[in-house]
Amino acid sequence: MFKKELKKYLLELSARYFSSGKEKLIAQNIDKLLDSIFVSQRVINNLKRISESDYYKSVYAEKVESFLIYLEVILKISAYSNYLTDIVVRNPEFLTRFLSSDELQRNFSSEDYSDELKSQLQIFKSFEKKIDAIRRFKRMHILRIGLRDILRLCDIEQSMLEYSELTRTILENVFELVLYQQKQKTNLVSIPEYTLIALGKFGGNELNYSSDVDLICVYDNPEEKFNSEVLEFYDKVIKDFIQVCSELKDGSSLYRIDFRLRPDGKYSPLARSLAYYQIYYETYGRDWERQMLLKMNYCAGSKKLFDKFYSMLQNFVSPRTLFEPPQSFVKKFREIQKEKFDQESLSKNLKHFEGGIRDVEFSIQVIQLLRGGKLVELRTPNTIEAIQMLQKNKLIQPKQARELIDAYKFLRRIENFIQLMDDRQTHSIPDDEDKLQNLIKFLGFKSISEFNKKLDQTRKLVREHHDQVFEFYGDEEDTIKIKSSIKTSNFIDFQNKLFMVKNLILNNITFRMLQVSDDAIKSFENTLAKHIEKSQDPDQFILNLLKFLMQVKTSSHISELLNNKPLAKLLFEILENSEPLTNKLISNPLIFDFFFSGRAFDKIIVDEYFNSFDENEVERFLFSLMINYFNQTISPDEIGELLSKFIDELIVNIVSRNLKSLKLKEDDFLIVGLGSYGTKEMHFKSDIDLLFVFDPKIKIDKSENFSRKILAAIRDKFKLYDFFNADSRLRPEGSVSKLSWTIDELEKYISDRMRIWEFQSYTKMRMITGNQMLFKKLKDVLMKKISMLDKDFVALEIKRNKDLIKKDKIQIEPDEIDLKNSSGGLMDIQFFIQYLILKNPTKFFMNGRSNNELLVLASKNLKEFSSSLKILQKHYLLIRKLILYQQVLSGKRSFILSKKVNLKILDKIFRIKKSHNIFDYFHNLMKQNTEILKQISPEIF
Repeated sequence: MFKKELKKYLLELSARYFSSGKEKLIAQNIDKLLDSIFVSQRVINNLKRISESDYYKSVYAEKVESFLIYLEVILKISAYSNYLTDIVVRNPEFLTRFLSSDELQRNFSSEDYSDELKSQLQIFKSFEKKIDAIRRFKRMHILRIGLRDILRLCDIEQSMLEYSELTRTILENVFELVLYQQKQKTNLVSIPEYTLIALGKFGGNELNYSSDVDLICVYDNPEEKFNSEVLEFYDKVIKDFIQVCSELKDGSSLYRIDFRLRPDGKYSPLARSLAYYQIYYETYGRDWERQMLLKMNYCAGSKKLFDKFYSMLQNFVSPRTLFEPPQSFVKKFREIQKEKFDQESLSKNLKHFEGGIRDVEFSIQVIQLLRGGKLVELRTPNTIEAIQMLQKNKLIQPKQARELIDAYKFLRRIENFIQLMDDRQTHSIPDDEDKLQNLIKFLGFKSISEFNKKLDQTRKLVREHHDQVFEFYGDEEDTIKIKSSIKTSNFIDFQNKLFMVKNLILNNITFRMLQVSDDAIKSFENTLAKHIEKSQDPDQFILNLLKFLMQVKTSSHISELLNNKPLAKLLFEILENSEPLTNKLISNPLIFDFFFSGRAFDKIIVDEYFNSFDENEVERFLFSLMINYFNQTISPDEIGELLSKFIDELIVNIVSRNLKSLKLKEDDFLIVGLGSYGTKEMHFKSDIDLLFVFDPKIKIDKSENFSRKILAAIRDKFKLYDFFNADSRLRPEGSVSKLSWTIDELEKYISDRMRIWEFQSYTKMRMITGNQMLFKKLKDVLMKKISMLDKDFVALEIKRNKDLIKKDKIQIEPDEIDLKNSSGGLMDIQFFIQYLILKNPTKFFMNGRSNNELLVLASKNLKEFSSSLKILQKHYLLIRKLILYQQVLSGKRSFILSKKVNLKILDKIFRIKKSHNIFDYFHNLMKQNTEILKQISPEIF
């Protein structure tokens, strides 16, 4: 049916350009063309879109042969790639360029890309126009590479190489543009040169059409001059670079950029000096990092600096002797990757199923790690080149090498097709019949069974090679077995790290000529030894301590650490227990200095803390809050107050800076805080819920512009953090409605349409800034309407809302507690308080009051339940206290307390007796909460 429809359309299209005498020849050729693809409604729609938007069609109508070539090309584009279809529909002139030149017949080099892009960028002056030109350049050459691929004008190896070179050219130009922009803003006297290093598939010149781009950045700062300023400069450059590349425009981004493979991971600075990288990898580079660096390659910046970096790391990446067989750690990493998939999805995943792409790559990398220390030729980031070098050095047989290369190309060709189809990062063989059948046609198979037979043969061959490498490859001279102990996974390695800790301290004392007594050194060592004895993970603790000591730059740092025993104890507790605080200390020099200065422990006065609300101020503020909470010198209520006060100040600051340009006065609007922000009970992962209310005289375009701009400015302040997302989702009609509402519109909405769950939300409201009269009117309207609500209906709806929310939450395991959503948790207590307010608004509706304060008020007013409410209030504070501690310890938002997590520090903080543990304690506490709530409010519990 679809084939007939498409044939009819193509014949009608041909008839516009050719006489009836050519009709038979064209019809015969169209039949052949349609047999080469699988025709579906999607294909028909794609072809019509291309045809109707291509105003160059007549160019191909001079000869029947040319027109038939054009039809073949647009048919294959329509069938094989929605991504290419969209490009041709948007820019039909690209297709004309490539079909009317020899550019599809020849390979493009990096020089070809570079020369063309350079000439195009010279046309434009502004940064934005240049970036738009780069986006256009990428679309154009994706079409060229994709056409060569689907028309079989080159093999998959060349396609991957050309796309990788295209990416390298684009990223080099984007980075240089961003770098130039940042240079105009800096006061640095001299900026050291940098090199951008490609990793993963990019490093191997093996990129797919929708691959992530893995990078690290190194700058040359031999004398460590202006170290913090240089580090901050490059950090800003890379953040802007990531933002430009990831910005969605016309539905897609330039690239998904990933810097997570850098030393110390996602919390660390985005660039480091060459000297830092050397110390890092030589001191505590891990096995997976050695494997990762096999794929390093030049991307942009100084090629000389890259060569220096490459040479410097060869003893780490390819040592002549390994302390552990690489098969061991590569296999562990492989299993961790597989655990992310269920059995069904894994069975279709080209990358991760047995005999898939990863099995080829990892088995080859294992041999590279084993033999690369002695055979320099094996040190290539490209998988196919590595296989060829293994054959050349007689490490695998010629037949095996040919089979592995063919298998790898076959699997990568499938992967490329499924990513080219929709510009999606997927590795799964499609279930959709249309896409699966077109994959089979693209690969040249006659049927699904023929394709499956070839795939099974390929997987079997790859797996046999993989198993041979992982089970039998290598001999005793390649590896050295080491002892292990009960406490640590690698006793010798652990002892070496301890030795390095001691040496770092002693070398600092000697080098800086410090006056430190032997007693102080001995005391520090005793404190360290005692901590290690009690440590749950001594390996990780010592590793973190080493990273910390690597940051020492001044004599005062080491002196303070040795002479201040409480500070050393606190530091050890942090490095043992708190991932976010540890990461800040070992990755941010400003925070490191801030810690030693003692100012991190000063009383926090928000009014005095902020001048510009820049990144450094925010970092120091959050670090102060977290470390003081960790050190138990500040309460959950104080945390909530300080965070809310800080957000208040920030919003007032943003509003005052924008009022003039937006042509508004403070009397024209009102900004209201809701949720935990409204009750001043924020935690480190809270959202900022806002409501924008306006005077009726303000026009909608002006009020919407104001609301959008304020929200965007707040989000911009926290775009680099994993918290404080500003939103206005609690406005009338939710996220589908306009952002700004006049007070009259709100009054009508509250009177006519507001639902009970919305009234619940508005019980937490607090005025942030703007017109006080508007806020008073809003509160009066709410009070009036709440007073008129049927109390039985309110109870019924609150119970229904509570049950619905709990039903939608992810099911927890029997050995877990959800501190927020489980029975007796935060949500139950908050729903009870909201019910009190809606039931008796004149007594309990007090804007800006925290839930804790309202529980105290309830215990005074509900005399018969006074003692139970005091217990509930105490438990409410304890739950909030635990949630905050979990965030400080793990850096995660999760409200889950798991029995599997054995954190002795929590038992210590909450003074849990030996006969109990933290899990049992809170399990019983929440059980008691449930009984109290059922007793006080049986209508909703």
